[in-house]
Amino acid sequence: MLIFLLSISDQSVAANVERLYRAYYDDLLRFAQGRLKQSGIQNYEIDAEDAVQNAFVKITKYIDKIKVGAPEKAVRSYVFSIVANEVTDIVSRDRHCDDIEEYADTLADEEIVEKMSIKESYRNVVKIIKRMDEKYSTVLMYYFCYDMSVKEIAKMLNVSENTVYSRFSRGKLILLKTIGGEDHG
Repeated sequence: MLIFLLSISDQSVAANVERLYRAYYDDLLRFAQGRLKQSGIQNYEIDAEDAVQNAFVKITKYIDKIKVGAPEKAVRSYVFSIVANEVTDIVSRDRHCDDIEEYADTLADEEIVEKMSIKESYRNVVKIIKRMDEKYSTVLMYYFCYDMSVKEIAKMLNVSENTVYSRFSRGKLILLKTIGGEDHG
């Protein structure tokens, strides 16, 4: 991380990234390790470090989104959502590779095609969710990809359960409209 910080030419950006790194690194690493371990990733500790490091590269790229004097709750939510997205990418990549290897010898050709189609659909939905407004995408990712309860999400984001329900409901409607399911309830 030190080399990365030294490579940032704007010292104010480097100082802000370093501040966030010192404030959140340990919590982000534990979060990523927990989610990756829960998802069955074998090398979860190494992958968690990668997820957090990749997140800090993205944080640096979008540091201007973190307003000076922003509430700590908003900053925390933002950095955790970036790590959550990185973890989702790792889990998705790992599952895709494992599934093909695991079933290639035992499944008929049409079953392999069906499983690959399901995986592709899953990846497309995750891509749509990631492009949504952050307050909706974060709730949907935690709920669908990490199987977190509304109570857990509310605690993670430091918001009320009603706020989570509201964001989940609105996010789900946006998702359904985006994938062409306007008539779903």
